[in-house]
Amino acid sequence: MADPQYVANTALGPIPEHFPELVKAFIHRGLACIAYSGFYNLLATIGMGQFGMATEAAIREYSLQHGLSLIDPNSKPYGFHNLINNLKRDSLLDDRQVDFWKSTVKLRNYLLHPEENVALDYSIIYINIAVITEELLILFPPPMEVACRTLENP
Repeated sequence: MADPQYVANTALGPIPEHFPELVKAFIHRGLACIAYSGFYNLLATIGMGQFGMATEAAIREYSLQHGLSLIDPNSKPYGFHNLINNLKRDSLLDDRQVDFWKSTVKLRNYLLHPEENVALDYSIIYINIAVITEELLILFPPPMEVACRTLENP
């Protein structure tokens, strides 16, 4: 079992303030679960499931920001996979991004609809958090004044 204090210090990094509110809420819940997973390892997997929900919320928000509908012609909400395809169709995601976001659909589905208890290794969790955060920063770059402050004070 991992040391809870180490897990908490590693997992609870700052969430970029400029991310959409729902994305931040899912990330916050995910990090909280991961932080407490030192006491019960399966909480880390639940936490990564929340990151999966954050990625879907991000794609929905990104679609809205670019004027795409979240509702299909039959008046039903588009699924995560269809939203990614619509963003690709409108050249708002490149091939690499499409591959990445589709892989998050698979991970999210695996974690949120498990056929058995899944205990992810912490190294996988931390790498996924870092990569998901990097990809979210591509969709939602920091406002110019934040980026300038960061460059001035690295």
